[in-house]
Parts: sequence; structure tokens; C-alpha cells
Amino acid sequence: MFQDKLIKSLTKVLLTLAIIYLFGKLTFILNLGEKIIGTVLIPILIGLLFYYMLRPAVRFLVKNEFKKNLSVTIVVLLFILTISLLFSYSSNTIITSLSTSLNNISNQIKNIGNPSDIINNKFQIPSLNLEDIQQKSTSFLQTALVHLSNNVVNIFSNIADIGSKIILVPFVLFYFLKDDDEFTNIFINLFSEKCKDNIKNLIKDTDKVLSDYIAGQLVAALVIGVFMYIGYLIIGMENALFLAIFAIITSIIPFLGPILGILPAFLISLSMGNFPMLVKILIVSIVVQQIEGNFITPNIMGNRLKIHPLTIIFVIMIAISVFGFIGAFIAVPLYALLKVWFKDIRQMYKEN
Repeated sequence: MFQDKLIKSLTKVLLTLAIIYLFGKLTFILNLGEKIIGTVLIPILIGLLFYYMLRPAVRFLVKNEFKKNLSVTIVVLLFILTISLLFSYSSNTIITSLSTSLNNISNQIKNIGNPSDIINNKFQIPSLNLEDIQQKSTSFLQTALVHLSNNVVNIFSNIADIGSKIILVPFVLFYFLKDDDEFTNIFINLFSEKCKDNIKNLIKDTDKVLSDYIAGQLVAALVIGVFMYIGYLIIGMENALFLAIFAIITSIIPFLGPILGILPAFLISLSMGNFPMLVKILIVSIVVQQIEGNFITPNIMGNRLKIHPLTIIFVIMIAISVFGFIGAFIAVPLYALLKVWFKDIRQMYKEN
């Protein structure tokens, strides 16, 4: 009897100590889980986006008597080649724009004259001590270099982390396109025979929501890009093609995307001091958004998601605060999926 009580007491003590130990390690476990999810989730989300973009092309090739593995390989390779060409073109355009902007700024400074002379003549301030300025500049650069050298490991670590996620995306995309039916069957077989029909309906509704949303957003983004390109050509904006491509990419984000899409054009015009061009860019953006909001999106999307615009705004803002910039991309489809899942799960509950 005494031994049983002793064993129970020791067991309680050991469990209490184990719980205290686990609470002490909870931060480490959460940080580890966050890193794992961040490493895996982002490539999966990006791969899923590209999957719905490229799946129609794969199915078209399979329908025309190409083997599925060959079809997936052809589509993925063409996709990677297209992205590489766009990246190369964008990089050259950005470098050219930056060099042009820097030349314009330096020319404007030269035309203004010596800043110290202007300040002296304007405010009657004693002449500036150039040696003092040089010493402070040298001290600032030394401090900046020391700070940079201390954080160089973190910088390379972040670059390597981003690079690893980018490298994972083509592999995730390839296997999503190649084994999508197999993944679906594996997931369905996790459930009992009684639930399989309901799970199939859930997967079908999920696939329909994602495909409708992504296809609709991509078509709307392409139309916005074409109209922005035409508008940039009309107003004589430089690098019109690059700016239109940037507008296409950002237009995937509802509401916020069009605003982000014109930022590069604004910055280029500001660097050149071309204020009339800013007004023209704003007019082009407003016209395109009116066309897109009143004619393109309602007809393309067909109000399939049935989400109120005010709800979309709040959902996007909450997602950005929780997930950061990536939240802007996943907010609306995730909300639509939660609506569909809630409806299907409630139906399953009623039937059972």
C-alpha cells in the first residue's frame, strides 16, 4: 500500500517536472515549427499558384496524345525559360533605369551649383569646414562597414534561405503537375468508406474555387497589363513593357495590386523631375482601373466567389498583418476556401 502511494507520488512529481521542462522548451519548439512551416509552406503556395496556371496546358497536351510525364516536362521547362527571360529583361531594364535616374540627379545637382555656396549666400552662414566633413564621412563609412561585417553572416543566411525556397518551387510544381491525381487518391484513402464521397466533394469544391479564382485573377491581371502598356505608350512613358509586366504581377493582389503596380513608374518620373508625367500616369491608372472594375472583373470572375468587396479589403489587411506581404496573395483564396470547407463540413455533419 505504501509502495503504491509512493509510486503515484513520484509519478506526479515526474509529470510535473516534465511539463515544466516542456514549457521551458516551448519557445524553441515554436520557433522550430515556424522555421519548418516557413521553409515548406511558401514553396508549396507558390507551386500551387503556378500549378493552376499551367495545368490547362498540361491537360491540353495530354488530350492531344502526349504522355503526361513528357507534357509536364515540356510545360515546366518552357515556364522556367519564360521566367528566366523575363528576369533577364527586367534586370537589364532596372539597371538602365537606375543609371539614367542617377545621371539625371547628378546633372540636376550640377545645374544647382555648390550647395555650400548656396547656403552661405542665402543664410550668411560661415564657410563649411571640408576637412571636418571628410572626417565625419570617413567615420560614418567605417561604422557602416563594421556593422555590415558583423551582419554579413545573417545577410548570406537570408540570401541562402530565399534561394533555397526559389529552387524548391520548380520541383514542387513538377510533382504537383505529375502526381496530382495520385496525391488526391492518397488523401481520400485516409478516410473511411463512409466518408469518401463527402471528401471527394470537398476536394472537388476546393479545386473549383482555387481554379476559378486563380484563372480569373490571371486573366484580369493580363488585361490590366495590356491596357497599362497601351496607356504608357500613349503618354510616352519609358520602359513601358517592363512597367506593364510589373503591373501584371502586382494585379494578382486584389485592390492593393493596382496601386503597387504604378509605383515604379512614379519613382522613375520623380527621379527625372517630370511632374507632368506623374499626372499622366495617375490618369492612365484611374482609367484602366475603372475599365477593369466595371467590365473586366465582373465578367471574368462572374461573381463566383460571392465575397463582398468590403470583406475582401478587411481580409487582405488582416492577412498582411499576420503573414506579411505573402498574406496579400493568399488572403482572398484562403477565405473562399474556408467558406467552402465550412459549408461542406456542415453538410457532412448533417448527413452523419
